[in-house]
Amino acid sequence: MRLRLAVVEPTEDPVLDAGDAVTRKVVLPEDRARRLEELTGGWDALGALDGMRVFIAQRAQLELRIGALGVRPAVEESTRLNSLLVRGLTESQQLHLVSDERLLSQVGWPIRLLHGTVVTRSGWSGGETEHRFVVSYRFFEHSGEALLQVGDETLLREHRDDLLALLRSGWPLWTPSTGVAVLSELWQ
Repeated sequence: MRLRLAVVEPTEDPVLDAGDAVTRKVVLPEDRARRLEELTGGWDALGALDGMRVFIAQRAQLELRIGALGVRPAVEESTRLNSLLVRGLTESQQLHLVSDERLLSQVGWPIRLLHGTVVTRSGWSGGETEHRFVVSYRFFEHSGEALLQVGDETLLREHRDDLLALLRSGWPLWTPSTGVAVLSELWQ
């Protein structure tokens, strides 16, 4: 089972590719998809890091990490999401929570969206700001998280709605990528 967002992921399964292409058209309106394609130039899949699939935009300062889809863990959601927001911060960086919203995905799944800014202080300048968006998707008793890092203030200001549409595009892929080995996997 996987959490999917409207980015093209490499796969060796033509049936899965075809299904994803159809689903992307539903979860991300065509005009937004076109603007995101122009903005990003597409996404390069870098593999997995800390259990999340990592994608880097080809033309913009954007990094997208998509976590696994699994049964909701017992750890409180706020704790999990805040730990994603602060992942990788150094001592010279500080996170400021900007917003915490409960919304719906493009197709009606409940999501929680946190927006934080990371300010890096240095002796040479007034500081740099990175924006981080963490979204938690709920699919019945399953959940998954994604993290979008935006490294440019102007980029966020000019394309905020398109970036949020990408985050609202999440959907569950219930089929395991390796196929079903035993029937019990269908209920896990």
